[in-house]
Amino acid sequence: MVAPVVVVICLVGIGVYVFVLRSVSEFADEQIREALTNIASEVYDICDENFTELMQTGQMDNKKAVTIKKAVTLGAIEDYTKRNNIGCRLTEFKKGELLQHQIEPGLMKFIIRNHAKGLASTVHFKSKIYCFQHFDFKPWGWHIDLIKDTKAYAHLVKRVNIAYIVTGILLSLGLVLILLLQERFLIRPLNRIISAIRMGHSPEYKGIYELEFLSDNISKMMLSLEERNKWIEYFYHIAITNRGDDLFNHVADALSEVLGINTLILKVQPTGNTFHPVAFSQISINDDKLFDPSNGLPSLQIATEKKPIVITSDAHVRFPLAQSLSDIKAESYAGIPIFDREGAVTGIINVFGKKRKFDEWDLNLIKTVCRMVAVEFEFLEKENEKVRLEFQLQQSKKMEAIGLLAGGVAHDLNNVLSGIVSYPDLLLMDLEEDSPLRKPILTIQSSGQKAAEIVQDLLTLARRGVENKIVLNLNDIILDYLKSPEYEKLTTYHSKVSFITNLDKDILNIEGSSTQLIKMVMNLVSNAAEAQPSGGKITVSTCNQYVDTPIKGNEEIKEGDFVVLKIKDIGLGIAAEDLTRIFEPFYTKKAMGRSGTGLGMAVVWGTIHDHNGYIDVKSTEGVGTTFSLYFPATREKTVRKKGFTPVEEYMGKKETVLVIDDVKEQRDIAANILGKLNYTVTTVSSGEDAIEYMKNNSADLLILDMIMKPGIDGLETYKRIITLHPNQKAIIASGYSETDRVKEAKKLGAGEYIKKPYTLEKIGIAVKEELKN
Repeated sequence: MVAPVVVVICLVGIGVYVFVLRSVSEFADEQIREALTNIASEVYDICDENFTELMQTGQMDNKKAVTIKKAVTLGAIEDYTKRNNIGCRLTEFKKGELLQHQIEPGLMKFIIRNHAKGLASTVHFKSKIYCFQHFDFKPWGWHIDLIKDTKAYAHLVKRVNIAYIVTGILLSLGLVLILLLQERFLIRPLNRIISAIRMGHSPEYKGIYELEFLSDNISKMMLSLEERNKWIEYFYHIAITNRGDDLFNHVADALSEVLGINTLILKVQPTGNTFHPVAFSQISINDDKLFDPSNGLPSLQIATEKKPIVITSDAHVRFPLAQSLSDIKAESYAGIPIFDREGAVTGIINVFGKKRKFDEWDLNLIKTVCRMVAVEFEFLEKENEKVRLEFQLQQSKKMEAIGLLAGGVAHDLNNVLSGIVSYPDLLLMDLEEDSPLRKPILTIQSSGQKAAEIVQDLLTLARRGVENKIVLNLNDIILDYLKSPEYEKLTTYHSKVSFITNLDKDILNIEGSSTQLIKMVMNLVSNAAEAQPSGGKITVSTCNQYVDTPIKGNEEIKEGDFVVLKIKDIGLGIAAEDLTRIFEPFYTKKAMGRSGTGLGMAVVWGTIHDHNGYIDVKSTEGVGTTFSLYFPATREKTVRKKGFTPVEEYMGKKETVLVIDDVKEQRDIAANILGKLNYTVTTVSSGEDAIEYMKNNSADLLILDMIMKPGIDGLETYKRIITLHPNQKAIIASGYSETDRVKEAKKLGAGEYIKKPYTLEKIGIAVKEELKN
């Protein structure tokens, strides 16, 4: 360490020494030239003084006086140069040399030959150095040369050099001494301290006060860092060994312990305006238990501004509404936002207590914990989403399996019910108004229609029940239900339940099936009434809502414009374990058969999804339940409702109709109804038979069953017939809703679609309208 420094100092000393010698030499030369210039000036003044005196006496024309004055002047010059030990040579134009003093003849010749006349310059001659100065005194035509040997200043230069050398040596010795002392009293102790730090030990130096002070502070700092590293390792251990609430609670406890203050971790609710405590650690054992510690804290401000709030004194005064701060007279408070990957605030860590100051390490530790909690929030969100998606998948598979079963049963039941629903229309046409058979036949028809409604529920469950959608207003649906016999019966049975409507008159329209929507409202209102056996209140409300951020509830509600229907009760509520199953078919807490079929909520679920909507349920046991249904809004205008049509308006004029259906009962019903309506009817039992018939015959209209087994279906039958009879008119009949194959048939030219079971009015109007077209 010392040796390189000494070498550097020596090199610098040599450089300085060489520089000093050169500077001294140049200084001496400069001093000689300056002295010679001054002497030249003095000599000129001697000449000028005598010349001026001669002028003043008016003897310039007196040659004798001029000669005497010149001689006096030469003597004065000689005396002056001798006195100053200066070589002098004086010549006069045309007279030659008048004075020469202390100048070698050879030197003068060398100067005349090699140096121009003028200012002082240096002359090197015979290993000696001379300073030379030339000037003229023009009034008398004199040329004066002055010469000075630089050897005259050698003793002065020598003494200056010695002084500089001695000074340099003393300085070098001083520097070496300083380095030795530095090595002994500074570098060695510092090396000991540094070595101890590198080994991870406390220096524990004793000696020089300043170094001892430094050593003690380093030791304290290392102990503090060691303690803090232990806490960091502990937080890391918490992060890798805990999940969910365990992690939040352990983190809150650890943060409270290391900072010595209370810790509250809040999670932002999906609405973004409320906060849910996920962990709270109260460090002050002498204080009473703090209830609702989040109340009054500036959580909303922190979440909105996305900036931390740090208070180091009088925190309870700064936030007087924060009961938790007031209860313990908290001096300090820090609220640090928790951010997700997109920079959104997902939570807040609040720390508060008697501590008066947060240092940088405290705040960095809290921010580190914020990142840990943010990662856990994200993990739990993904896990919950995974569980939710798995549950939805299971529910979807379950609903699909039940739906397939229900769909098949419904199709068969529709065929069976056709006779019960359709034949009463034919019988009633032949009966007198006062016939005793009219009432039992109407009862049979009513029972058949109720059975058909149950079949419609099954089709809804199978996601095959949506009829042709029209533009309608949800308020009209609700008002129609409130005028229905079902609602009157409900209010009579649940007389202690009050009904309140709050319908937004400016709501947008939706596209849907009025029949299914009324059934959906009826199911929800009925369930709400039954949930309040001792009486209560049901509120039905509608409003427009624009969803700009997806809402996560029972399912994720996407962005868009919606018309929202809410049905709220203050009844018994639904248990948390039941909320996930309420939409399953036949899942009910009520006695099966005594209060519905067990399909009510499944029908609600099927209806809302058939209308491309969403459903969200919020329920608390003992408080009540709110169903929120989101329907995609449309700005198209509603369609006017059709009134009752007299049978005379859809009577036929002997037009020919070919009925194609694989079920004999369906063919017979259609043939009988159309015969009553004055049509000429032919029936066939398959698509193949229909094609053979149409090869040799024609028909004004075809009635095509869409599903026929085992042969070709209605679409394929129609495709082949229109090759024989282009522009052939047809209507489609099916027990299911309008499928893709039905739509394809309509694109080929098929007209109206009617849904089984047949009624006189339904099939009569459809046939009449298609024949008109």
